[in-house]
Amino acid sequence: MPAPGKQLSQGLAIEYKAFVRKFFTPGAGTLFVIASCYYKTSGFTISLEKDASGQLSLMKVPPSGVVVDVVTYYSASWTNNLDPDTEPGHITIVDGSGTHKVHVKAW
Repeated sequence: MPAPGKQLSQGLAIEYKAFVRKFFTPGAGTLFVIASCYYKTSGFTISLEKDASGQLSLMKVPPSGVVVDVVTYYSASWTNNLDPDTEPGHITIVDGSGTHKVHVKAW
């Protein structure tokens, strides 16, 4: 369950990238996901989070206190171990504008 004040991100120009990196040890790999966006004010915090069902979501915590009306860019990342022999061809990520299918590329 999200922390109080945490919501699905509605950042502008959200973009996702996902990569699988294989290591020399058989069955060793990492899934690496990156999200970036911007807001028209400062003070937001964004994060990629996986819930109990395994769904990845891009979350935001809105600013509190003084904010500056200036375009501010944000990024978040998430990693997880995986067997690269069973790597996914894509992953899905939910944010404030819906569900997105993100192609997973080799590192």
